[in-house]
Amino acid sequence: MARPKMEINEERCKRLNQVFIETGIPQNWFSKLEHGEYGYISQQAISQMVNKKANVTETTARTVHRYFPQYSVDWLMGYTDYKNDADKFNAVISEMQTESDLLLRGLTAFAKLCDYEIRLTSPAHNPEETYAPVEKWMKMIHDGYTIRKDDQTVQLSLEEMNAFENEVCDFVELKLKHLFKQKGDRNNG
Repeated sequence: MARPKMEINEERCKRLNQVFIETGIPQNWFSKLEHGEYGYISQQAISQMVNKKANVTETTARTVHRYFPQYSVDWLMGYTDYKNDADKFNAVISEMQTESDLLLRGLTAFAKLCDYEIRLTSPAHNPEETYAPVEKWMKMIHDGYTIRKDDQTVQLSLEEMNAFENEVCDFVELKLKHLFKQKGDRNNG
């Protein structure tokens, strides 16, 4: 009885090919590496994986990771979209930065309506400055925010600004819930 044909995971194949492209190593070089207890993987087997005719195995993914640790086994196997922990960390920082920028723009707009000005004190907020994400966040934590009205100025640390933003968000959410309840009763009744 013939074994059932295994479905090819094309994403794994694409990622293995991406490793060859990004590292610039030829497939035949990779076939000469020892693949743990399984010995070597033939050039033909690697070619079949890259050409989506055979699955990339966990053993192959572990071998790639052993020689090229910038590619995680989970990424090669298609379990995550992050090549490594640094990619995941940068994505989290980027998402936090996006949320922070959105909150700051909203608070700045509300403050402007009341003749206040909110600014990030840190030059790290300046788009012309080039800081790595972690360095930028560390600079912002240190420098904080400045709030001005007329001739008065108040400095807030990042922690104080986060607390303020949370209070404003909680207040807005409370008012919106109240509005939905009030309008929902009228619209549904």
